[in-house]
Amino acid sequence: MDDREQARGSDKSQGRAGEAPPKGIRAAASLWIAIGGLLLAVNVINGVSNIELITDRPMTGFAEQFMINLVLSLIIGLAFLTVGLQTRNGRAAGIIGNAVGSIFFSHAYLAAALYFLLLSTAVPTGHEAHGILLVLTGINLVVWLVLFAAGVLALLAAREYRIWRTGGLVPAVPASA
Repeated sequence: MDDREQARGSDKSQGRAGEAPPKGIRAAASLWIAIGGLLLAVNVINGVSNIELITDRPMTGFAEQFMINLVLSLIIGLAFLTVGLQTRNGRAAGIIGNAVGSIFFSHAYLAAALYFLLLSTAVPTGHEAHGILLVLTGINLVVWLVLFAAGVLALLAAREYRIWRTGGLVPAVPASA
């Protein structure tokens, strides 16, 4: 492999042999793995525990909406788990896209948290739904914070990741014309 190929990195690159990724990357990857695993686990439990609601109310709109939310949440969880594992192992070609995606999705969870908080104001304080809405607000705020922090950490460590992934060679920047 010549210097340009090595600087560009290959799909099988895993950083410098025996050397752990930079701290910021380890932190971002760990957060992505944790939140991806958590989203997968919570949604599998949610799907299994609500299977009766889905099968008892076919074609009412509830089942379809529930399944769409469940599938989307599973895809998002799997995506962040995969991104975290690839980043930690040095198999992600770059991390800027992953970081921006993390920040983008974090804002979707912030919007969901604000939506649940707003809904909770319409329900009497002693009602069971009020407590559930507040719990959902808290969960979404935690996911927002984790995804936002992981995205920022990854952006701050993007250059170190590229250098680590390519085995210490700084990729050449093409000359401007």
